[in-house]
Amino acid sequence: MRVPLKRRLCGPVLVVAFAAFGPWCARATAQSTGPDVIVSKLAGNDDASDILRRSSTGGISAYSMGTQSCNVGSLPVNWYSTSALHPVISQNMFRLKDGRFEQIGQAWLKHGFLAEDEPFCGDCIPTEGSDTLGVGCSDTYIAFLNGNQTLLGPKSQVNASRGTFPYPFTAPSAPPGIGRRLQVHDSDLEAALNPGARYFVEGHYVASDDALFNNAWNNASWREITFTPTFPFEPSAIGPTYQMEPGIMAWVADDPTVQFAQIFVTDDGGPGYLGFFWVAGQATFLGGCTWHYEYAVQNLNSFQSGGTFSVDLPEGVTVTNIGFHDVDYHSGEPYSGADWPATVSSNSISWATQPFADNINANALRWATLYNFRFDADAPPTCYGNVSLGLFRTPSRTLNTLMIGPGAGTGCFKDGDIDKDCDIDGDDFGLFLAAFGYCQEAFEYSAGADMEDNGCVDLVDYQFWLTRYREFIGDPLAPPPELGLPPLLGDMNGDAQINLFDVPDFVDVLLGLDTEDRRILAADMDENGLPDGRDVRLFCTALLSGN
Repeated sequence: MRVPLKRRLCGPVLVVAFAAFGPWCARATAQSTGPDVIVSKLAGNDDASDILRRSSTGGISAYSMGTQSCNVGSLPVNWYSTSALHPVISQNMFRLKDGRFEQIGQAWLKHGFLAEDEPFCGDCIPTEGSDTLGVGCSDTYIAFLNGNQTLLGPKSQVNASRGTFPYPFTAPSAPPGIGRRLQVHDSDLEAALNPGARYFVEGHYVASDDALFNNAWNNASWREITFTPTFPFEPSAIGPTYQMEPGIMAWVADDPTVQFAQIFVTDDGGPGYLGFFWVAGQATFLGGCTWHYEYAVQNLNSFQSGGTFSVDLPEGVTVTNIGFHDVDYHSGEPYSGADWPATVSSNSISWATQPFADNINANALRWATLYNFRFDADAPPTCYGNVSLGLFRTPSRTLNTLMIGPGAGTGCFKDGDIDKDCDIDGDDFGLFLAAFGYCQEAFEYSAGADMEDNGCVDLVDYQFWLTRYREFIGDPLAPPPELGLPPLLGDMNGDAQINLFDVPDFVDVLLGLDTEDRRILAADMDENGLPDGRDVRLFCTALLSGN
């Protein structure tokens, strides 16, 4: 079951610095103050599809999708067709494949015109004429209109955090067929090249009066789509529209282990205007003492844009297989498409585009785009590593958030691999048991077995070790390795605890009904080689004391 975004974001899982929890956690069914335009339906109704393939040229296909907007605010939204006082609409596409969530396409911006004041959002209070969208009212643009090339203007002329742009826009002539529309490489859609991939689209309205009231955080929504497996890759929308969530939330919805955080920029496009970024990350164990770290960063509306991205590394960690992914600009947009090079230092891995001072059209993480950063490391993850996002237009400003990242220690040393041979097996378990119950002053104490780092090897460390062992072999219910030694005397079921659940197995061993070697050894409380009545008192003592 999909956990609602509000409940997940406001929970205690993450501690986030500079994160704009306010708009999300305070969100309620109450009406927003001022104009507030959202995407209520994307690519058609929940049970219908309105997404079109428009053309294909040179291995690229172009699409457009329908959008239905709602004014959930307390004041009408400006919709003046012959001035800059109207919304512009962004259309984006994403792919989730092999644990990677990437943006694979974007369109130029559809310029709004003629608000219809439709009653599809609830109680609609219509306004006179068609130059404003009334409170509680909706307006629909079908996919055909949202792909009209003459109505599509460049993103590069829009300050998205303010919602402002020159009117009329200026742009080179649209290339025929695919020009200005939502462009996607056919190789990103072909089923044979993308087994198991899922696809998502996002619609996003930007409006100056909405932004003036700081209501820009909720203007994007997403929906899943499918394609025919081979050319011409005809699209269909499936499932509901997830309102007021940016496209990156499709990754979070698919996999609850993905961490995510919101970062906001104060005075972004001007004094009092807010810009919003979303950061998501995940670590995957690859085996052989290696983890893969995958990050996606989406700029929702920040005019400042992202110029650098950095992940802290503890000393001694080695990173390999460094990667970066962005989305193509097209149809005459002036921005560079150069990949961000990575730099590895003793305490971080960082990516950066050209500085603003050197190239104002560098490949910054601009609004309505999502970029990916990835690497492998020989260190296990911690959920509270620091990642940093540096702003492109104001490089002196760096915003931080706590996110999954490589933890302390080199290799697997602090992660169950006590003999440091880059696996977790019975040899490590034997070393753990040899250190069990000892503290730092004892010769038998092992820092590698003290996974809790509290100076003693105890039951908490055992549970940590068993969890890491299970993760390593991919079996969440696996018992400890067979060593001929019990993991803990009296622990009949191998759960690192002595409690009432162990009693039936203990009795069965004493009665000769259970002859499994591990449980016989666990029941031999006095370690004389034979479980019998003399072990009962010791077992009961351990049971009652919880040791």
